[in-house]
Amino acid sequence: MASIAPSTTSSLPRTTTIIAATVGTLLTGFVAYAFYFDHRRRTDAEFRRSLKREAKIATKKAKEAEEAGAQEQKKAIREAVKAANEEGYPRDSEDVEAYFMQEVARGEGMCQDGKTPYLSLMGAVVDGRRNCSRIGILHQSRQDKLPHCITSY
Repeated sequence: MASIAPSTTSSLPRTTTIIAATVGTLLTGFVAYAFYFDHRRRTDAEFRRSLKREAKIATKKAKEAEEAGAQEQKKAIREAVKAANEEGYPRDSEDVEAYFMQEVARGEGMCQDGKTPYLSLMGAVVDGRRNCSRIGILHQSRQDKLPHCITSY
C-alpha cells in the first residue's frame, strides 16, 4: 500500500485574494457610478436643474447660518454693553482712566491666552469712549481685532 502524503495547498482562497477581490469590486462599482452620474448630469436637464437647486439651497443655508452666528455675537456684545452700563462706573476722570487701563490689560491678557476679549473689554470700551481720551489709542492699536459694533458705540 502506498501512503498518501498530506496536501500542502488548500482549496480555500487566501485572505489577500478575498481582500483584493472586495476592493476591486468596490472600486469598479465606484467608477461605474461616477460614469453613470456624469452621463446623467450631461444628458438629463432636470437632473442638472435639481443639482443647481440643491447647491443654491446649501449655499443659502450656509449664508443664513453665518448671519445667525454674527447676529448671536452682536446680541452677546449688546447684552454685555447693557450689563456694563447697569453696573455703573467711577465718574472721576482719574478713576475712569485707571479702570479703563485695568480692563484693557485684562483683555490683552485674555488675547494672549487665546480667549475672546470682546466681552471683557466691553465695559472699558463703552465707558472709555464716553469719558477717556485713550480710546483713540486703543482703537488705533487694536483696530483689526475690535469688531465694528464695538467701535461704533
